[in-house]
Amino acid sequence: MAAWDNVLLGNGYNFKLWDEKTSQRLKRCLQRNIDLERFDQVLAIFVALITSIPSLGVVIYSAIQHAQDPVKLSAFVVILPLLFQILSYTYQTLSLAFRWGMHRSKLTAIYRSIQASKDSPSSLEKKVNWSKISAKHHSTVAEHNPMSITSPPSIESHSNLIRLTQRKGRLTLRGENGCGKSTALILIKDALASKAFLLPTHNQLSFTSETNKHSTGESLRKRLQEIADKVDVEVLLLDEWDANLDKGNQEILSGLIDLLAEKKCVIEVRHR
Repeated sequence: MAAWDNVLLGNGYNFKLWDEKTSQRLKRCLQRNIDLERFDQVLAIFVALITSIPSLGVVIYSAIQHAQDPVKLSAFVVILPLLFQILSYTYQTLSLAFRWGMHRSKLTAIYRSIQASKDSPSSLEKKVNWSKISAKHHSTVAEHNPMSITSPPSIESHSNLIRLTQRKGRLTLRGENGCGKSTALILIKDALASKAFLLPTHNQLSFTSETNKHSTGESLRKRLQEIADKVDVEVLLLDEWDANLDKGNQEILSGLIDLLAEKKCVIEVRHR
């Protein structure tokens, strides 16, 4: 899931952090893989001994018993290749049985990685009921009044929203559940690519701050502050950031978002 968020959402900052952590994990995995290969070789030798020692014992015993009988000894020598072929098949079967879990994991990972996404931008557009989404724009001005609320813009497609991203300010999207507000943010992110940063409601994006050690409100505050300090984008997309937050935290974070909106376009989907 972490790979899905950090790679497919297209946030360059999070991808870089995730890539660094993944590289460290990869090094550890490679070392463990070397250890596993060593164990696998030891296991292979063990399996070979288990299958060969009894057969070799039978061969030696039969050779001693029929040393004085050339006919039986010749017949026994003739079937030795077949015996060793059976031993080889037995060894391969046991090896596959011991390694089945590992092979199944690899095949499952390959299968999942080659599954194509069924959601193209055009199909996502159809999932949005634009008539049920309302928008309110808070734009920054250079007058004494730092924020002014303009009349609600008409939203008929994500193209309308993309045009609104050309100016700084804060655009709030509201609508009933299931009308496609979050999908609208994904469409904007897909269109703007690296110019936009998408922060979903629930995610496993990589940040330098240890957000899992804090409350929901404090974690979000640290993430927004980190975005403000280290992420250089023109558009910030926030999906229901106020979900599960009390009124006090909502006011604090809303103030931080207002500050962000003075430097870039912020499009937010509000839970309330």
